[in-house]
Amino acid sequence: MSLTLYAHPFSSYCQKVLIALYENATAFEFRTLPPDDSEMAAELRAMWPFGRIPVLVDDRRAVVESSIIIEHLDLHHPGPVRMVPANDRAGCHLAGGRPAARTGRRADSLAEVLR
Repeated sequence: MSLTLYAHPFSSYCQKVLIALYENATAFEFRTLPPDDSEMAAELRAMWPFGRIPVLVDDRRAVVESSIIIEHLDLHHPGPVRMVPANDRAGCHLAGGRPAARTGRRADSLAEVLR
């Protein structure tokens, strides 16, 4: 299985994914997206029409948005360190009994889409 991460090292969203990859020593190819490279931008838009980073390509399947990428890595490329709680009920809860981990990830993903 080959992983390719399309990202820029100065993006905090990309750094979040890089932490997950490096923490579990997951092998991947890093494709830096320079702002002035129209060919690379076209390649990115072919995978993700919004053209936002990060995008992880896992065996020709594009996975987008940093929180979703981290969940994907945790499910399909697990390492010694869990990035997402195995059981949301084991974590902290918000008022109303909703699991904080799942609610937090949804809010985080929504914030990425709206940026």
